[in-house]
Amino acid sequence: KTLVSVKSRPTGAVIAIDGKDTGKVTPAVLEVRQLSFTLALSKDGFQSTKRKLSLKKGETRRLEMRLSKKGPAGMVYISSGLFWMGNNAGIPPEKPMRRVSLRGFWIDRYEVSVGAYRKCVAAGRCKAPSRGAGCNGASKPNHPVNCVSWYDANKFCRWKKKRLPKEAEWEKAARGSTTQL
Repeated sequence: KTLVSVKSRPTGAVIAIDGKDTGKVTPAVLEVRQLSFTLALSKDGFQSTKRKLSLKKGETRRLEMRLSKKGPAGMVYISSGLFWMGNNAGIPPEKPMRRVSLRGFWIDRYEVSVGAYRKCVAAGRCKAPSRGAGCNGASKPNHPVNCVSWYDANKFCRWKKKRLPKEAEWEKAARGSTTQL
């Protein structure tokens, strides 16, 4: 017998092989006839995940797969946990480097572009960015908007029915799994 033992986080994901529902959910042990196939997991509220497998006859393969939460379009989920925040060589508010624990949160994948911010200005909800050296103006609609105050950035977020990330959230998202920024 050739077997695949499938576990997932969260449990209860529907298992498909080569696009066909097996009728089983995780955790489960499946007897497979073909030796090369794509195993997929799906669950409401989560992004589907796939893995290509090549097995030997009589092999038992153990898999543990993690499904990511589905979120709003253009956003990524940053999972809860500890991370290093701050910088021992930085200015006083950044010192000392310390371990901080955060709950999971959603954050936009990309910075707000000049073009997206301009729509808020046109809707009369946001103040136009400052102009001058170093400011990304109308000729750079795909560049990140800059030269706006925290208050104006906050107005934009509220207009989009979102919020600005807290300092610790931004730093965790920017660092990823490293202590470097």
